[in-house]
Amino acid sequence: MKEIIQNPVYGEIKDITECSDMVFAQKMLGDGIMVIPKDNVIVAPCDGEIIGVLESKHAITMKSANGIKILIHIGIDTVELNGKGFRVFVRNNQKVSSGQKIMEADFGYIEGKGYSTETIIVIISDNIELNKVLSDNMIDKYMPVIICNKNGESESLSVN
Repeated sequence: MKEIIQNPVYGEIKDITECSDMVFAQKMLGDGIMVIPKDNVIVAPCDGEIIGVLESKHAITMKSANGIKILIHIGIDTVELNGKGFRVFVRNNQKVSSGQKIMEADFGYIEGKGYSTETIIVIISDNIELNKVLSDNMIDKYMPVIICNKNGESESLSVN
């Protein structure tokens, strides 16, 4: 089983270990990537279903069509904004298609309030091996950034 996770927001892709939040950097919630966003629109990284929209609107959890759970976490400590600066376009139990707009984040507002805009995409399912694309170049939305392989199946990924 393989699942391709696309970049949900235009920006610079980094390994999750570079995140300024140690919970993410130490992969306590799971492995993934971090995006330094250059656009305010966040899209679904794959086909699936929304399984968690936090009241604070700073994070969305979804389950892919193949059952892989994905957390999209916008900013560091942005839970403290109590939803200000975020606009969510999905609800719990809603089916979504890859590339569908799920959220907007006012990154100017977020930075103005002193918060990092680091956007983290974490695979929170167990027994998943990740192959990640990391780049100092800007990577557009919809570009593959993670291949999830289950049960030791392996496939690599590259971006030109």
